[in-house]
This record gives sequence, structure tokens and C-alpha cells, in this order.
Amino acid sequence: MAPKRPRISRSDAAPVQWEDLPPDTQAKTRAAFIELGKTASSRVDKSLAGFDKIATESNSEQQRDKARRGATSLREYARVIKDIPITLQRAANRRTAFFGDAVAGAVDSGASNPRGWGWYYEHREGVDLAAPNVSPEIRSAASAGMSPQADPKSGELPDLKSVHDALQDPYAVRTVKPGNSPDRKKARKAAGVVIGQELKVSEATTQELVTTDIGKGVMQNLGRGIGAIRGELSPEEVNRAPKTKTYQAAIHSAVPFTDVSVPLDKLRAGEVRAGEGWTPERLDYMQIGSHVVHGDPNQGMFLFSKSSPGPLSKHSMMSVERSSPQDTWMEAISTGQDMSIELSEGSLLKKAPSPAKRVIDKGAPLDASPLRSGPLGITVAEVGKTGVTPEDVRHAFHDKATRVASKKYGRVSHNQFGEDIFIPSVAMQETTWNEARAVAGGDADFNAEMEQKAKANKTKPPTQKALREEERANPRLFSVEPGGMTAGENTRAVQEDQERRRKDKATDD
Repeated sequence: MAPKRPRISRSDAAPVQWEDLPPDTQAKTRAAFIELGKTASSRVDKSLAGFDKIATESNSEQQRDKARRGATSLREYARVIKDIPITLQRAANRRTAFFGDAVAGAVDSGASNPRGWGWYYEHREGVDLAAPNVSPEIRSAASAGMSPQADPKSGELPDLKSVHDALQDPYAVRTVKPGNSPDRKKARKAAGVVIGQELKVSEATTQELVTTDIGKGVMQNLGRGIGAIRGELSPEEVNRAPKTKTYQAAIHSAVPFTDVSVPLDKLRAGEVRAGEGWTPERLDYMQIGSHVVHGDPNQGMFLFSKSSPGPLSKHSMMSVERSSPQDTWMEAISTGQDMSIELSEGSLLKKAPSPAKRVIDKGAPLDASPLRSGPLGITVAEVGKTGVTPEDVRHAFHDKATRVASKKYGRVSHNQFGEDIFIPSVAMQETTWNEARAVAGGDADFNAEMEQKAKANKTKPPTQKALREEERANPRLFSVEPGGMTAGENTRAVQEDQERRRKDKATDD
């Protein structure tokens, strides 16, 4: 009997979208996510029991210690985990709620755009600066290939620059890194290198280079980046997973400047003013964000990137139908669980975990990776031979939630042709991603900003030097009447009263 004809196809150029899935596959996927979410509490209990068993019965001290740490963290956030069915509508509502918070924050602070809006355009600038001597296609692929398990700013971009610079230097030397993990030992053995060995980059193989200090990322990520820049892998081959494939496409599409308007040396020197040399699409993209914060939906907008009426391509950065990277932060939003908590009294943890983020991480109670082909309805027996994986289907589910949220948030304005303008789906993703990370305490830039504001707002008593200078300038103010206070004492009293009032107001809020 001839195999069934595949009902789902997968392109190397773009990930599978929800609409590509047959109705029965969609139904099974919906049911699988509902079941995953509504059994959260029992899954947490099962995970805790597993940790406790390993912590007491394992013959490996390392495994016992790891299990104890896992149990400690899980117990901290398990107290707030609820049974919440994961549905497309709830996942979309969660995104619009975070997006609304980002808009409200921009209104309060007077910012032009919601936090995170335009992130891909800014990131593309960083990618271009980090790897200027290769094509945009190659550097976008290399950057995305280095992204898994790496923070974009502190990990991915520095690694891209380090790899690129080393590969451009014919005399560059890198040293094989130490490390006793099974993966690193296996990699060194396969490459035939030893700890401390120095390798000339131009003569070393990619297999050898991933064992060195050429970057700080995981070896697999570095291998993809090196392979892309060296031309060992085509841009289409570098990233196969739907998340990184979509990330690669978003970086490549977010063209920040017109080809000739902004020289690279000027960009590198930070001499580019906001909006200078932007592509028409980037200009439109950013003005939509500003209109969301400060504009009137009934006030029209002129779109510079649109010369005729008609629907946008779903591949446009302005489209509400474009796919966007659905990483673990986006999956965390979909769960509906709390994004942040405060540590319980006496907790052994130094930092509060994010329940929503931690509960979906690898091996965690709501990790969706166990949703294999059967539960998702994409087995060969049902659809014939297909290149579609469970990861493709799970990504399509969360991507659909983001695109629904873009439309659900509502009409922003209308263009010169009278056509409605909505939130681009990529903007919905990047903004909610940034907002969720900020709420969870996972955004380093946001944390630094909050710390700076806290320091600026904190009332400090005058220093002795300041009081002496004031006394010299205004000696009469420092004369003391019976029962009175000096100016310095009065200043302290006023500041203490202001601080008390501020704390009381914060408590009332």
C-alpha cells in the first residue's frame, strides 16, 4: 500500500504556521495544551517527588546535590502554580495584557515607544557591527545560530563578534578550554585536542575551534556560527529549529538603514541620530509604536513604505501575519502562570525564580517537549512522510497566539489609503518578550535602570562637608535658639519626614 500523501509540508525558508496544520492536528494540539496546563499542580508534585528520590537514593553526590537544588527552587515557586488550561485565546489575552502594560509604562515615562518596540531593528544594528565583513544573510544566520541558551546582548552578540574577528585574523590563536563536563570531554576527544593547547584559527577545523575560548557560548551554537561565517553551511542550513529559523529571518528582515545613508564607521562611533538614514519600513514601524502610545486611533498616519493600496505580504515586518520567534519566554507567557514572585521568608535561594518561566524550562513540570507526534497528531501513520516535527507544531501554536493578540489589541490608526493599521506581529512579540522578562527580573538593562532610579529617588541626609559649607555661607541660620534646631538638624528632620511619607504612600498603594 502506498504511503499517504503528506498533508503538512515544511519549508527551509519559513516555519510551519498554525494555518498549515490540518484541522485534526490543530484539534489534537489544542487538547494536548489544555491537558498540559490543567494538570500543572499534579505535575509539580510528581517533579518534586522525583527530585526528592534522587536526592536521597542516588549514588552520585553531584546528582544528589543537583536534585536538592532543583527541589529547593521548585518548592519556592510551586506554592503559586495553578491548574490553568493553556488555550490559544488565553495565550493571546496574556500577550495583550503584557503589551498593554508596556504601553502604560511608556505613557507614564514619556517614552516614544513601548519598551522593546523596535528590538529587532536595534539588534540587527548590533549584528551588522559585530560581523561587518560577511553578507547580511550569513551574519543573520550566524547570530541566530548562537542564540540558544544565550542572552542576546551579553552572549549572542559578543560571541558573534569574537568568532567573526578571529576568523578574519590570519594570525589569531585560541586556547582549548578546560572543563570536565561529559560533552566537553567528548568534544575534545573527537577533535583530538587537549586542555591548554593553542590553535591557529586559520588552520584549525570548526570541530577543533568549538573546544577553544573563541566564544563563551555552548559548543553546538559556536559550531553553527563558525560554520556559517566560514561558508561550511548555507544560511538556509544553519538553523533548522522553528524558533531559531524565525529569529534568523526576523534579524535579516529588520533592515535598519538604507544602503548608502549611514557609513559603518559612523554607526560604530555612535554618531547616528535617531531616525537618520532609516529605511522607510523602519520609520513606519517605529511611528506605529509611537502612535500606539501617544496617538489617536481616529488620526490617520502616512506610511512611507506603502505606495499603493492592498494587503501586506505576510513576510513584511509590518504584517500581523508574520511569524515571530516563540522562545521559552513566549511559552511562559502562554501558561498564564505568575511571571514573578517574592521569596518566602527564610528561603535559601538568592534570587526569586519566575514561576511561569521556570515551570516550562527543560525537564520542568510544564515542559511541552514531551508532547510528541502522537499527542499532536503528526505521526507518519496519520499524515504520511513529513518533515514536520512536534517542535514545529508547538511553535505554530504559540506563534498563532501572538498573531491573534496583534489583531485583538485593536486598530491603531489608518493609512493614506484608508486601510486599518494594526500592531505588527513581530512588534507584539518583541514587546511582550521584553515586558515579561522585565517583570520576571530577567532583563539586565531594565534591572540596572530600576536600580539607578531607586538611587536617584532615595533621600540622603546632607554630608558633614555640605553642612559646614552651608554654615559658612549662612552663619545666622545655624544659631540655635532655646529649644530650637540648627538648620542642619532641621534639614535632616524634613528629609526624614519626607522619607516616612513616601514609605506610607507606597504602603497604601
